[in-house]
Amino acid sequence: MWNKIKKILSNKVILYLVSRYLTFFIQFLSSIYIAIKLGPYYFGVWGFILLIISYLSYINFGVSNSLNILMVQNKTNKDYVKDFVSNSFLLVGLLSILIVCLAICYLVFDIKLFEKYDIGNYFYIICIISILFHFNSLMGTIYRVKNRLFELAFFQSIIPIFIFFVMFVAKGVALLPILLGATLVGHIASLIIFLKNKKIPFGGEISVSVSLKLLNKGSYLFIYNVCFFLIILSTRTMISYFYSVEDFGYFTFSYTLANAVLLLLQALSIVIFPKIIDKLHSNKNEVIKNIITTLNLNYITLSYFLMLTAIIFFPVFLNFTPKYQGTLKVLNLTAITVLLFTNSFGYASHLMAQNKEKTLSMISLFSLFINIGISLILILIFKVSYEYVIISTLISYLFFGYCCTIYSNKISGKKITFLKVIFEFFPVRLLIPYLIAVVLISINLGHLVFLALIAFLLFNKKELKQIIITIKAVVNKPNLVDI
Repeated sequence: MWNKIKKILSNKVILYLVSRYLTFFIQFLSSIYIAIKLGPYYFGVWGFILLIISYLSYINFGVSNSLNILMVQNKTNKDYVKDFVSNSFLLVGLLSILIVCLAICYLVFDIKLFEKYDIGNYFYIICIISILFHFNSLMGTIYRVKNRLFELAFFQSIIPIFIFFVMFVAKGVALLPILLGATLVGHIASLIIFLKNKKIPFGGEISVSVSLKLLNKGSYLFIYNVCFFLIILSTRTMISYFYSVEDFGYFTFSYTLANAVLLLLQALSIVIFPKIIDKLHSNKNEVIKNIITTLNLNYITLSYFLMLTAIIFFPVFLNFTPKYQGTLKVLNLTAITVLLFTNSFGYASHLMAQNKEKTLSMISLFSLFINIGISLILILIFKVSYEYVIISTLISYLFFGYCCTIYSNKISGKKITFLKVIFEFFPVRLLIPYLIAVVLISINLGHLVFLALIAFLLFNKKELKQIIITIKAVVNKPNLVDI
């Protein structure tokens, strides 16, 4: 028994995931507490600050993403890796100069773009945070490819921990600068840890050709990533623009709560992503098929189990937040929407591994257009209340996943039919519980969503057993995720 405990405690993957789980739990509690202390209006302002940070963080030219893939694909050539790393830092440095120029323009021209949310001088701190994020994200990518999970966990955990400790200091508008300051200090601490532990392979040659190679691959990955993340960000932006600050506060609360459920799985995807890219880079269709099947079985099935379980407990959490009691419907709609993007994880990874960034970028671009178009129709023509705008994102995720599945099958030389692609992207064992949840939530019977979970358990008995086997394998052999 003691040996098993020691084995678990020395398992870097388990320790990483446990640290992420504890962090997400802290983040979850913090979100609820901050929402109460700020109130809907100032929580809307805080949500808008996070929205700007998100925009500036996603504008990264795809450098971290292309470095991730190129380091994996050239893992045996240390000189190439050093060159890629050095040129990546150069490109991020140039990006930082652009952010500084943006801050100068905000100062010189006294831009009133954010007047509704009255963020004032917070914008300069936001710019500094964004610059630090880009450097930390780049170093986090390098540390992950080098199978160093401690530093990555520190970077991902320190800001939520700092926010947890400072959120008791004040309330209302006085809490905003404190939360922003904690975010800034967390990024500085992460930067120090990354540099102190000296695992960055510096010493590469600065080269225009290498930088262009990073940008060439990164530009399409950038379009893919920024457009994909802009799907939900554009929804949040339009709600922030067309609806009141309070409504945006309610939506921010709902999105934060719903997204928190999947953060643990997103942490797992960060751990396994380099390994997946390495495996899916194969030209053997049978290997690719097995990898994607394994991803669908473990990652997606577990995501559905977590979210359907969480939806049952949402009313309980809302009892602790009286000011947000009326958000159950938007919370449930947001939950089933953010859940849907997990369906495309394996197919999108396959396209990246096969250097099909251009195809992937076009799919995400069209998905973004669909989201914006449907959102505007819902808002301007049908004049729906804010909670129904998220439907546009649900449709966009469906389109994105369907297209990724089509092109993944084309690369593998499979025969494609409409129904075959639909049921591969959305197998019946997941589709039926999902549709039950959608119908119940749509007709205001969210308290009966437990029926969707029961259906899920009935249709996924075999898959749940396999997930347990997979977890045991990772516990016994943590090096399974190494490249």
